[in-house]
Amino acid sequence: MGKFGKATILVNYGNTVDQIRKPLIMVEGLDMGAVTNPEEPYGNSDLSNFSTSAFNSSSQDLRDLITGSASLIDNDQEYDIIYVNLSNGTD
Repeated sequence: MGKFGKATILVNYGNTVDQIRKPLIMVEGLDMGAVTNPEEPYGNSDLSNFSTSAFNSSSQDLRDLITGSASLIDNDQEYDIIYVNLSNGTD
């Protein structure tokens, strides 16, 4: 329809060399934050919210997938998390 979307890409490297080696790409779903709170142009969801939700999830499989282990203490991520934060999460 002749309109283009915009997004911000946020990366949380799973290694210490700041290179993407094993990407896990997460794309934001419907985010009404920009509609309900125009002061937040990127809405309510972001990489921090995603990470918090994943770590607090009741899914051990999800935590293990992201951290590489069941322990949050070592925080040795198995994947480089790439979060696509849409400018308008209602498009």
